[in-house]
Amino acid sequence: MSQTLEYLLQKYGLLLSTAQIGEVLQMKPGSVSNRLSSGNFPLTGKIFAGSSKPYFRAADVAKLIDGEGASAPMAVEPVKKKVGRKSNAERAADGRV
Repeated sequence: MSQTLEYLLQKYGLLLSTAQIGEVLQMKPGSVSNRLSSGNFPLTGKIFAGSSKPYFRAADVAKLIDGEGASAPMAVEPVKKKVGRKSNAERAADGRV
């Protein structure tokens, strides 16, 4: 058992909430929620009966912190495809003004 896992178990127990994940990873809880909903968070939470909030296993969080878990980088935001009409500069580059 790693020291990270021991620390997480001692401080938070087996399951961590979104707010606790934010505290551990030095992120705001809203940022954690936004990344979860966009599918850009390296952990998957489990929603238990009677709750609407996801909880995360301390072992998975420890693996992420130790660099053994999820391969998706947390600092990289996904590139959003532009939707809608092209800008004037883009249309001028296409030759259509």
